[in-house]
Amino acid sequence: MKHEIRYLTTDLELRALFDLAPLADQLVQLGLLSYYVGPWKDGPWSARFASAESFSEPNSAIAAMLTAIESVDESARSVWAVCTSRDFNIGFDCGDEPWAFTQQLSPATLARVADVGAGIMITIYPILETEAVEAAISLLRKDTWIKRKIGKENGCSIGHTDSSALKKNQAYAKVTLDGKKGSVFVHCLMELTREGEWGIKEILKRELQIRPITPPSEGIAEY
Repeated sequence: MKHEIRYLTTDLELRALFDLAPLADQLVQLGLLSYYVGPWKDGPWSARFASAESFSEPNSAIAAMLTAIESVDESARSVWAVCTSRDFNIGFDCGDEPWAFTQQLSPATLARVADVGAGIMITIYPILETEAVEAAISLLRKDTWIKRKIGKENGCSIGHTDSSALKKNQAYAKVTLDGKKGSVFVHCLMELTREGEWGIKEILKRELQIRPITPPSEGIAEY
C-alpha cells in the first residue's frame, strides 16, 4: 500500500516557568485554537495552539498565527517575551510518494517569525498504519477468547484500510489470526497513547471461521 507524503498542520508550542493562561486567553480571543494550557510533564508550563482555519501549507498557517501574536496587548506581550521557548512546529506525514515534496516559507513570513522571537521546528511522522497493525497483532495474540477459539496459533495475515479520515493518532487495523481450530478476522481501531505506543481502542468487527475436520480417506494409509 502506497503512502502519500503530505503536510498535516502547524502548531504553536510555548514553554514557560509560570502560568500561560493570560497569554492563551488573548490568543484564543484573537482566533487561535487552544489544544492545551497547563503544567508540562517536566515541571514548566506548556501551551499549544493552531490556526482556527485549515491551510494546505505551513506558510499561510504561520502567517495567520503571527497576526494574532502581533495583536496581543502589552501585558500578554510581556508574558510572550519571557517564555523559555516559542516554536512553530510544522508536521508532515512520511510516505512513499511523490518522488519529491516541497513546501516553502516566504522571506516575509520568516522575518515576522524572527521579529517575535520564535523558532521553526519540523516534525516527520512515521507511517502509522504499519506500526498500528504490528501492535494489533501482538495484542490480539494475547486475547483469551481468540486463543480459545482458534487453538494453537500458527500464523497470521494483515491488511490495511484507509485511515485518511481518522485523526493522525488513530489507524484502522485488519488482522487475521490462524490456528489449528480455525481463524479469526478482526477489524479494530488503534489509538496512539501519550506514551507513544499503539493500543486497541475499539474492536469494530470480529468474525470466526471454524476449520472443518476432514476425516482421512478410506484406503489411504496415515503415516
